[in-house]
Amino acid sequence: MFPSMIPPPFPFKVFVLAASVFEMNFWHFLLAIFAGRLVRFLILSLLVLKFGPQVVALAAAAVAKHWLALLVGVAAIAALLAWLWYRARRASSNH
Repeated sequence: MFPSMIPPPFPFKVFVLAASVFEMNFWHFLLAIFAGRLVRFLILSLLVLKFGPQVVALAAAAVAKHWLALLVGVAAIAALLAWLWYRARRASSNH
């Protein structure tokens, strides 16, 4: 149940495959997934109901106040990714 509560970057398929390998009961598996997702989305919905408008207002104010720093940060990340892509492409063409 716990792996189904963790947000998406977590490798959930590994646990699904492990349940299959260890021949977990299908109905217990479905119940665990359902219960885990129910808890996850219940907590998420309660947080959105409680803090949603304030978080949106806070993010809008932060972007309005620090738009230049945000732009420079995004440009720096884009430049770093472009440089890494260029290096990887050049290294693969040398081999």
